[in-house]
Amino acid sequence: MKKILISIITILIITGCSSIPVANTDNEEHKKIVSFKPANDSSVIYLYRDRTSDFGLFELSIDIGGDDIDTYAACYRRIELSPGLYHIEADHPDVFGFEDEIDFDAVLGEISFFEYLPIARFGVPGSTKIVPKEKEEAINIIKSQNLCANPLVKIISKS
Repeated sequence: MKKILISIITILIITGCSSIPVANTDNEEHKKIVSFKPANDSSVIYLYRDRTSDFGLFELSIDIGGDDIDTYAACYRRIELSPGLYHIEADHPDVFGFEDEIDFDAVLGEISFFEYLPIARFGVPGSTKIVPKEKEEAINIIKSQNLCANPLVKIISKS
């Protein structure tokens, strides 16, 4: 019985870990993601969830201008936006969780960094924050925690 239980747990762990999309390290897209440099034809947002945030087992989405982008614990994502104003809304796994919202002005050639921070609270609904970060601080966290790089996302304005 123990062998069957251990086998089932192992299979669940392996399939759960392999379901996180990771950028292929052998192509130009990965080089662009890890460069942390702005793009000539768009605005860039780096969004990360660090290893110490709550809800590490949850895939959370973030709505950027009507597009849902998946985020994963201990990972970061480069999002390229066409210039314009975007409404960004966080997601939270609790039914009554508070979800942060911001308006973001995507400026051609600029780069911005945000921590996507889900927070759990005992007895009180949790919240998810979208926390602006300085470039050096964000890159330091991404590198020191060895966060995985999710594939690049491009959002072309619908207006």
